[in-house]
Amino acid sequence: MDACNCIEPQWPPDDLLMKYQYISDFFIALAYFSTPPELINLWTFTMHTRTVAMAMTTAVVSRATALMLVHIIPDVLSVKTRELFLKIKAAELDREMGLIRTQEET
Repeated sequence: MDACNCIEPQWPPDDLLMKYQYISDFFIALAYFSTPPELINLWTFTMHTRTVAMAMTTAVVSRATALMLVHIIPDVLSVKTRELFLKIKAAELDREMGLIRTQEET
């Protein structure tokens, strides 16, 4: 099993996975943001049916959600950062209280 004719990868596996993830995220975002304009074109050039109206409404809501996420995600990340900071501070205070109690007992 030691004699392997394996081809060495060009990048470490983690970097390769990250590159594929960035590429796939780009194409997902491209598809996500191109849906509403295409549905508006469909609305303009065909009969106004309920199905088209529902699809257009869904597309508008999807775009609004995507735009809101751009503003909400940094806030959510800052909350997580604050939570981690507070946990670290609480652990430090617990340690200091333990030291103070030990000093008082001695």
